[in-house]
Amino acid sequence: MSKAASLPFTYNPETGEMRDIFGKKAHRSGHGYMRLKVFGELHYVHRLAWLYMTGKWPAVHIDHKDMDGENNRWSNLREATHQENLMNRTANKNNTSGMKGVSLDRTNTSNPWRARITINGKEIGLGSYPTKEMAQKAYLEKAGELFGEFARGQ
Repeated sequence: MSKAASLPFTYNPETGEMRDIFGKKAHRSGHGYMRLKVFGELHYVHRLAWLYMTGKWPAVHIDHKDMDGENNRWSNLREATHQENLMNRTANKNNTSGMKGVSLDRTNTSNPWRARITINGKEIGLGSYPTKEMAQKAYLEKAGELFGEFARGQ
């Protein structure tokens, strides 16, 4: 008997759908993730899916590769450290350049576009550039070097 057979919910890895033992579907939380009540306690579906498929709770985070918290297909989920999970995000809403890791320094007239990356809470400067596209290239190269498949530029 598999470990999944003894769990109090069902999961379809191809669709990402999860239901409790009574057949009730998981529901969307206010934060854009699916949740399911198991033994009276709410759990995120992506974490339950990891348990279902691997037989163990995730060590830290489960990342949605496509950033869609409702897409819990097994092919869209991966275990991630906190830093890796942070890297798979788009630029902040207050980012005026429209490019992750790129900001405008109005005091620098020759190279006004700065590239920066944050690693474990520490911001690291990657240089100043004449165009925001050049700054983004520097950011993307460093992010790819440090975080591989988790790196996201937009």
